[in-house]
Order: sequence, then C-alpha cells, then structure tokens
Amino acid sequence: MSFQMNILIFLHIVFYATFLFAQQADFSGEWVGKLYQEAGGVSPEYNFQMSLIQQGDRVKGATYIELPNMKDVFATIKLRGTVKGNQLFFEEYQIMKEKTLPNMQYCLKKGTLTFSIAEDKCQLKGSWTGYSNFGPCVPGTIIVFKPYVKPPEPVVIQPKKDLPKNEPIPIVQNAQNTVKDTLVDLPIELKKGQKIVLSHVYFKPSSWELLPSSYPELEKVYHYLRSIPSLSIQIQGHTDIGSTPDYNQRLSENRAKAVADWLIKKGIKAERISYKGFGNTKPIADNNTPEGRAKNRRIEFEVINE
Repeated sequence: MSFQMNILIFLHIVFYATFLFAQQADFSGEWVGKLYQEAGGVSPEYNFQMSLIQQGDRVKGATYIELPNMKDVFATIKLRGTVKGNQLFFEEYQIMKEKTLPNMQYCLKKGTLTFSIAEDKCQLKGSWTGYSNFGPCVPGTIIVFKPYVKPPEPVVIQPKKDLPKNEPIPIVQNAQNTVKDTLVDLPIELKKGQKIVLSHVYFKPSSWELLPSSYPELEKVYHYLRSIPSLSIQIQGHTDIGSTPDYNQRLSENRAKAVADWLIKKGIKAERISYKGFGNTKPIADNNTPEGRAKNRRIEFEVINE
C-alpha cells in the first residue's frame, strides 16, 4: 500500500473520530424507540423513551416505558449517567409514576448505550440489566433514536480594508440550539398549583392562529403529559393592555383554547386538559414598557391534578 494511501486512510479515520467525538456531546434530547428482553416477562418488547439532559460528562433525566397497545400500563423512572467518548453509562434509580398488571414489576435498569448516526437519525443502542422487587430481571437491549440536526457552518466575518494587519479577524461561533427537545426542559416533578410559562409559543398578531415556531415547545408539553398519564393541566392565556378588556379576554381565551386543541389533536385525552383566558388582569411585568408587555403576552399551564 502506498504512502499516499496510508495518509488518506489515516486522515479518514481522524476525520470520522473527530466527527463522532463532536457528536458525543449531543446526548441531550428526546430519544424514542424500543426496549427488548431476551425472554420471559409480560412482553418481550416495550415502547421506550429516554429524556436526557447532559452537563459535561454527566447525564440526568427520565425514562418512560409502556406495553405496546396498552398505554395505561407504564412507568416513568429517574435516571443518571456518565458519558465517555461515544458511550453513555446509565442507571435508573427511582420510579416516579407507574401502573402495572397483576404480578408485574418494573425493572430498575442500568447499561451501556453507544451513540451513532444513521442517515438522518442519531441512534443509541446497547444492552441492559436490572432488578425489581422480584429479584434480578431478565436482561435485554435498547435501541432509541432522535432526529439528527446538522450543525451550521461557522460564519467568518472578513476584515475591513483599513483593519490593522496585526488585529485578529473576529469569528462568529456556531449558533447553539436553545430550544431543547420535549420533556428534558421541564421539571422532573410538578406539584398541584405549580405554573410553567411556555416562553416559545407564538401566534399571528391579533390572532389565535398558532405559528409553526410554536411546535417544538408544544411537543415538549405533549411528551411530558405522555410521560405522566395521571397529570391534568389548565392552559392559561394572558395579554398585555394593548386593547379593550373585552377584546383581551376573548383573545387570551381563544389562544389558550388553540393550545389545548393542539395537544388534544396530538393525542392527549381531552379530560386531562382545560383552558382559561385572563386577558390583561394578571400581568407579570410592567405594561408601560415594550419588554414588559412582551412578557405579559404569554401562555402558561397550571397543574390541576398530579
């Protein structure tokens, strides 16, 4: 093999390793797929979801597991883990919510998942073991996916002609995606009466028509409700003082209804979601400034039942 060919292969390996290493920092997000057991149990296959937040080489979050075609048989479990290279070492340590069948126990699982990219998807795949109140669980495998988002190219600002020769050229760093996936942005546990402001829900001006830029935030709420089937919420709409009280009341209520309708159409049971408009009666900022009015125009939800 020629020297040039060896160099080419080496550069290819370095490029792939560098690319994969760059991707290992992206364990955060919503991973959806299947969990399998080698034998036994109520079912050898489960619907499985991992919602992860990565901070350095540490990971925390929750898993959600349910029987196929039996969405009322489920468990939501806290997890923690460590990232090393392109691998995630995780363990579940607390069952938050669960509904079982007779003689059924959920396993507290631990295992190793390997990160890879296949076409337009990120993949985590690996094996797990675990234990329950019945003793050791039959081990199995996990394979989950999330969409792959290609990072933007860095933007280089060219120097002006009169820029001193020794002054460095400023570089604009890659923009970071500030909209996290689904469940991971919300608290793991919500209490009755607690309110969450949905900061990324947008409407057309003077309208209750949702803009597509709202969908990532609404998907977050949808998956959170799916992960805790006992949770019921009220969607609440608010406005600033930009119009008459009657108009503001109608606008806020219709906007809250639009969000509730979106979640119900997505698959959340209607009895778990109510809505209410408050117009401009509950400001959280100064209506005398543009910044304050922008904060007062908001959608939030309140936990009605845990």
